[in-house]
Amino acid sequence: MAKTTNTGLADQINPSRGTPPSYSGSNDSCSSGESGGNSLIALLIVVCTVLNISTNWYLARAAANSIKPTNTTNTTNATNTTIPTVSNANVDAVAETLKQIQYDQAGGKDIYDLYMKLQKLQAQGQKQKLEEQIKSLEGGTAANPSADTTAPSASKTLTDTQYAGIFKDSYVEGNSKAVLTLVEYSDLECPYCIMQKKNGTIDSLKKKYGDKINVIFKPLNLARHPGSDQKGWASLCVGRLGGAEKYSKYYNTIMDKSEYQTQVVFPVDQLSSLAKEVGVDQKKFDSCYNGKETETLYKSYTTEALALKINGTPSTMVINNATKSFDIVSGAAPAANFETMIDTMLAAK
Repeated sequence: MAKTTNTGLADQINPSRGTPPSYSGSNDSCSSGESGGNSLIALLIVVCTVLNISTNWYLARAAANSIKPTNTTNTTNATNTTIPTVSNANVDAVAETLKQIQYDQAGGKDIYDLYMKLQKLQAQGQKQKLEEQIKSLEGGTAANPSADTTAPSASKTLTDTQYAGIFKDSYVEGNSKAVLTLVEYSDLECPYCIMQKKNGTIDSLKKKYGDKINVIFKPLNLARHPGSDQKGWASLCVGRLGGAEKYSKYYNTIMDKSEYQTQVVFPVDQLSSLAKEVGVDQKKFDSCYNGKETETLYKSYTTEALALKINGTPSTMVINNATKSFDIVSGAAPAANFETMIDTMLAAK
């Protein structure tokens, strides 16, 4: 089982958009699966999912009742009012349309299915915790308290396929033969990701460890921030046209010109001019961006992260490139947390 260090603040799937608290060095985290307030967040996710399914069913029935039925029979109630019987085909057609809308909102059926699987696993974990709390309050003994029904962690060691997939079509910053690689799963509008950038956490690690580490930045949009998708595939367009150096300069500028406390983010309508500013051909950028030529690659980062049980940003995977073993730091943790993990992995090489 992989050890995931939840020691920072993270922007998880569908969080509130309130102003994030200033980091004080505590173990606060918005990552799902935590105790206390975070358990409540996970429970709310489950409740919202149930309500969403119920609402869709109701809308499907309501919409179907507005469709003229075909091949149906009529019934009569106590007041002799004729009530048409709606065909199942009509209900199914409307339900399918609503489902397709959900797929589109999630970014495709594959990602939607992963979200649903993740929520189901979280619900299983919450069910056990609630049962244990009830047993405790009733004075009984919690049933099988050691059982682990929470979302399983990814393997402690990556398979060759997983390892190759992480590096494929990625922009590596730093020494290509580094001992360790830090894969930063981030979001260009996530306040906690912006806070981690403003705190200079990753930059300080680059300075301290030099050629011993390199960094891969992968933009996601788990929380569905309004401009994150555009900024993600725009950054990848810059990477395609200008390589790792310009890619790094581009996404870092986006974050430098955003504020996590006020949540004032870099304007989407300035993405093209920024591409020119960092030194790539603006016309080629516009063609790549407007044609969404890097959208598929961008979405693959989300699929990859969810498969690794990463459901919040920022999350940083630290990989030993010799053994393919890894650990994950979840949230906008202080540099000291990363240093402890890095020092341990370097000592074990």
